[in-house]
Amino acid sequence: MNIIAKTISVALIAAPLAMAVETFSLGGHASVAYSSFWNGKTDDINMNKFWGPGFNVGLAGYMPFNSIIGFNPEFSFAYRYGSYEQKISDEDGKVKNDYSIHQENIDIPLLFRINVMQQGLFFEAGPFISLDLDADIKDKYTDTYTEEGASYSESGTNKLDLDQNVFEFGLIGGAGYSITNKIDVDLRFALGLTKLYDEDEMPAKSFMFHLGGTYWFM
Repeated sequence: MNIIAKTISVALIAAPLAMAVETFSLGGHASVAYSSFWNGKTDDINMNKFWGPGFNVGLAGYMPFNSIIGFNPEFSFAYRYGSYEQKISDEDGKVKNDYSIHQENIDIPLLFRINVMQQGLFFEAGPFISLDLDADIKDKYTDTYTEEGASYSESGTNKLDLDQNVFEFGLIGGAGYSITNKIDVDLRFALGLTKLYDEDEMPAKSFMFHLGGTYWFM
């Protein structure tokens, strides 16, 4: 009797897990992105004016809880770029700064999907985690000034001494459409909630727009 009870208990636990594995889908997801920053204006630099393209490429999973709600986690490599030109003039001359930022991250969105139709429109939202792999901000400057009646010009490149935090947390949401049972397209907006840099004078946080698609191969 004890063996029968154990067998039934194992079956009750294993059945939902087997169903979850059977209904779990795996696919490749890619997107183009356009990103900037918020809360990033300081006396030295205004990161809110940085804009630039990027992309994500990686894997997506989908596990339906029922015909309406499901869980859609993703794991992707992300490249982000932004640039901004700043000009400052006074009686002594003018300075032109061409700032650029490059970021390489691992993005992990944890999305919950609501299917409006069985195959068609859906909405999705959830938190995201981003892990910094590499990042830098460069400043290509040109300084033109007058001294003792003569004009001079200096130029060069500086790397801003800002250490990006390894961990970023935020929220992401959007809408999509299932063209077929194998192909989805989506439009998303991601808002970073944690500071990118571990410095009091640079409280910048990220935001991004994504246009992407998923091909479900399993």
